[in-house]
Amino acid sequence: MTTALDLIKSSLRLIRVIDAAETPAATDSNIGLFTLNALLGQWAAQPNTIYQSTEITKALTIGDGEYTVGTGLDIPYNITRVDLAYIRDSSGTDLPLQIITDAEYQDISQKSQQGQPLFLVYDRGSSIKLWPLPVVAYTLRLTVLVPFTTLALGDTLVYPVEYTDALRFALARRLAPEYGAAWTPELQD
Repeated sequence: MTTALDLIKSSLRLIRVIDAAETPAATDSNIGLFTLNALLGQWAAQPNTIYQSTEITKALTIGDGEYTVGTGLDIPYNITRVDLAYIRDSSGTDLPLQIITDAEYQDISQKSQQGQPLFLVYDRGSSIKLWPLPVVAYTLRLTVLVPFTTLALGDTLVYPVEYTDALRFALARRLAPEYGAAWTPELQD
């Protein structure tokens, strides 16, 4: 697992501010963190460009199969995509949910039917719907992709492995002018 500090150290090594055995000074770590957060914020502002994986839970209400998604709503996350969904019953047993499309959900004729939820549909930026409606107070558990938030040095970044070099080199490129470091041809992506 990569922390924000690990990524900063790697980028500082690329521009030869520190060597492999060094830990950056607190000032350098803070400059790197500020620059990393600015980079991630800029990338996250562009739709579908960068995300992190996180797990979220939601206590379900008996008979309620629709939950709003977004800041300040039932599920207070800006979810890009739902990768894995299941419900956990009171005994701790996980029961998988099949993620379906809105068209498949619309084909369900008895949307008010109650039972153990089997299906989940995510209407991006709007809601999560379950079918059948829960008959007991399950806990919804989701693995989702969300935009990066502001990081602290010790925060772990959970992202697809293919982001590693893009993050390292982009951060190094942004840090280079701070340290008067030349951006050499071997550092090009």
